[in-house]
Amino acid sequence: MKNITYEQELQLHESLKIPFFEGWYFRFVSDEFSAAIILGIARTAENQEAFIQVFHTEAQIMEKASYNQDEWRYQAKPFELHIGRSVFLGNYLHIEDTRLSRVFDFQFQNAVHIHQSVYAPTIMGPFAYLKNMQCNHAIINLGSRAVCFMENNQQILKRKGIVYQEKDWGTSFPQRYIWAQSNCCDEQPAALFFSCAAIPLGLFHFTGIIMVVKDQHTEYRFASYHGAVLTKARSNENGFYLCIRQGFYQIECTIRMNTAFQLEAPQQGEMNRIVQECLLGHVDLYISRCGKRIRKLTFHHCGIENDHFFS
Repeated sequence: MKNITYEQELQLHESLKIPFFEGWYFRFVSDEFSAAIILGIARTAENQEAFIQVFHTEAQIMEKASYNQDEWRYQAKPFELHIGRSVFLGNYLHIEDTRLSRVFDFQFQNAVHIHQSVYAPTIMGPFAYLKNMQCNHAIINLGSRAVCFMENNQQILKRKGIVYQEKDWGTSFPQRYIWAQSNCCDEQPAALFFSCAAIPLGLFHFTGIIMVVKDQHTEYRFASYHGAVLTKARSNENGFYLCIRQGFYQIECTIRMNTAFQLEAPQQGEMNRIVQECLLGHVDLYISRCGKRIRKLTFHHCGIENDHFFS
């Protein structure tokens, strides 16, 4: 069984399958500013589109620029993705288009990766080896230091912060899912990623769980392929609550969203689905082992998406 590397996950997953989408997601956070940027392609038998979506805390709307097939190009070695005048070069991202209100330059330090094994070469675990998943997911960078230069009306602002990178590819986003990510923890330096989603796999359907909690000393991985199951999921006027069990562990999450942006998401290779994501959410996380609480972590500046997961 051939292992899967981070370099492979970063690349464009060339596919003859139609419909198809692939997107690279970046989230930058500093004390004063949060932004998310998505570069991607989407194609059906009739249409192909490259796109950039940008949303940040200094504006209340998502901005999008779309491109024709001849306006983007990709190179594997060294990795380069060009869409219009924007470019992604591994540790550097430049975003520029007259349809976008701001110009961005991001410089990243070396990526922080999650633990790999033959059984779980990526966050997808053994599902990473399957070729027929509706939506594949990869964590490219769990969180590294970064510098952001933002130009607006000929004024350039410089901010230092943390960048998180992930990507998705396949035919469609899951029908129902919740997703959250943060590198801002009150108690200690720590990173959080999790997603619960409705997963179709042939004739079977199940609730898939993938979660990483990483501090300076320990990486916790909770996932369906490690036996994690969702035991409680409810929503109320204050937010959402999830309870997950995996072996001797119990994980409780209280999730609160704030002002959300409307994003376009893939459905059968077309960006015609609307989902909502906030940039300044909160997650209270409790990890217990054998009934004894071993971690309480409070995450802020969270990116959170909830698309009908509690329906």
